[in-house]
Amino acid sequence: MNLNTSEMVTSVFNKSLLNHTEESARCSHTASYICIAENAVGKSESSPIQIFVNCEPRSRNGLSYYDVIMDINSTLDITAVLEAFPRPSFAWTFRHTSTGPQIPVSADFKMTVTNLNASTFLVRLQRDFISRELLGYYTVKAKNEMGFFTTVFYVNQQGEPQAPVNISIICMTPGSAFVSWIPGFDGGSAQTFVVSYEQQTGKLFNTSTVSEFSVFLPNLLNSETYLFRVVAMNKHGESFSADHNCYVKGQPEENSDSGTSVPILGSLFGIFFCLCAGLLTYIFVDKIRNICSETCSWKTDQNEDYVMHDVTRADEHHYQGIATEQESHRQKEQSSQYSDADNSGNRDVYDKVEDIKTGEYSNVLG
Repeated sequence: MNLNTSEMVTSVFNKSLLNHTEESARCSHTASYICIAENAVGKSESSPIQIFVNCEPRSRNGLSYYDVIMDINSTLDITAVLEAFPRPSFAWTFRHTSTGPQIPVSADFKMTVTNLNASTFLVRLQRDFISRELLGYYTVKAKNEMGFFTTVFYVNQQGEPQAPVNISIICMTPGSAFVSWIPGFDGGSAQTFVVSYEQQTGKLFNTSTVSEFSVFLPNLLNSETYLFRVVAMNKHGESFSADHNCYVKGQPEENSDSGTSVPILGSLFGIFFCLCAGLLTYIFVDKIRNICSETCSWKTDQNEDYVMHDVTRADEHHYQGIATEQESHRQKEQSSQYSDADNSGNRDVYDKVEDIKTGEYSNVLG
């Protein structure tokens, strides 16, 4: 157990041996420790063991800056709790403004250091009467062989708040702006804020009062430069931040690339349309040509049949004419020859002539 803080470090049950290892030693671990054994009969304690952890000075609560509000001619009493080991030295300094010269605190102030334990110290600065000239920044510096640490107290009377700082204005969205800031010292009273913004024409606007540290401003003019400032106010007065300009964007314009892409897409569509029209025309013409070719071939074949048929009919007509003419000639000669045969009475001669002519007629028809 830590005797300085009464903290129970660790515990075990039903064991005769206890070991403890601290993986991350801290400055506050500088203390006296005892081991307590207990059973059903009673308990006993070991002799204290002192453990020292070397560490540079630091604030016990993690703070290094304090705002102190007081009235003029009242008593000043400021304190800080610091940790360090070995024990550090302490020195107080004062400066009236944040940029003024830093001087040692005069003997009119009472400076005390109280050891709360081996590594914890209460540092105190007191004065019975504070004039306006003694308002400002009081700094205590603690230093040992491990390092040093400073704590600042800003002592001020109640009054208007300090001006906001780190003003940030974002005008990326068309017709709007986003304003944020870090507040200054409130002057000892609750403070609120107003954002004031002005057009180039001089027309001034104010937002409603807010207690937050940011505000969104809609309904601004597009493509307009505004002048912004943040006003901090409390019951004692007000203070103004520095002015900041911001150009409010307008509605996004057509992208030049997208503008040029329209005729490009139109050209590509035109080319595609021409190719499709040409392909359809070619298919149509080729189809018509094939149909025409088949039709013409059929007609040619038919014409050839007509010609052959006409030639055949002409040949038949010609041979029929020849046959008719031969038949007529044969009949005439036969009549003549019959007459001659009868007159001569030579039947054998007539038969011979008839056979000859019959053969000639057959040859003609063949």
